[in-house]
Amino acid sequence: MKKNDQREKALGFLPQKESEFSALLPYADDVDVESNAVLAEIKCHLGRAVQLRDIKIGCRHWIVQLERYISIYGYKFSKTDHVLLVKLVFDLLTMPLKEYALVDKFAVILATLLKKRSLLSRDDLVLPWRPLYKLLEDCSKDVGGCRVFTVNFENRMKSVIKACNPFFYEDATKEILDEFRPFLCPFDMMVIGGLQCLELFLPTSLPPELHHKGFKLWLDEFLQLWKSFYSMPSWEGVSG
Repeated sequence: MKKNDQREKALGFLPQKESEFSALLPYADDVDVESNAVLAEIKCHLGRAVQLRDIKIGCRHWIVQLERYISIYGYKFSKTDHVLLVKLVFDLLTMPLKEYALVDKFAVILATLLKKRSLLSRDDLVLPWRPLYKLLEDCSKDVGGCRVFTVNFENRMKSVIKACNPFFYEDATKEILDEFRPFLCPFDMMVIGGLQCLELFLPTSLPPELHHKGFKLWLDEFLQLWKSFYSMPSWEGVSG
């Protein structure tokens, strides 16, 4: 606790998680001043770029600088800044962009911001799931029978959905089940896509007080579905 107080006094805020290598640098005494200046510049110019709707150039540049900042200094910002950065990047990711190179970059930095599960809780941050589903739909479309996006791009989309999953609002489970339950027909190949979406979106780490809005809504039903699949002869599962 005393160390936290010292760091808060030195930086002006309590950092989320600093890089353990900063203290080993030959100019370790100057790192705090340097990192504070870099972070202030990133926040200032990133906010200005968003206000000016300079998404393609300004936002991309300062998002890259934020990624670099985390790589060098760690999560050396306050919890308040952490939450605001997540919300900002989430909005940038899910806005109706057609520049998928930007979408890819925003997905990478959002996954990075949410990578350390111990730094943020559901009390700090709540995210909607449907904008991510819309984004995944757009990224999964084929044009003329050809894949538009690379496998790596789609994998990054899935990774960022999994990173956001623990922060979906408490009624998300019911909405997700209502959305994908119609696809769970064992005699239709659509069931594969439905199960994949359920795997990505269903929150499975809700706190005990929300279990009645979580796995208790689907566990028994899915076990019965699994038994139906397991006991079904192979020739009955062949789709014409």
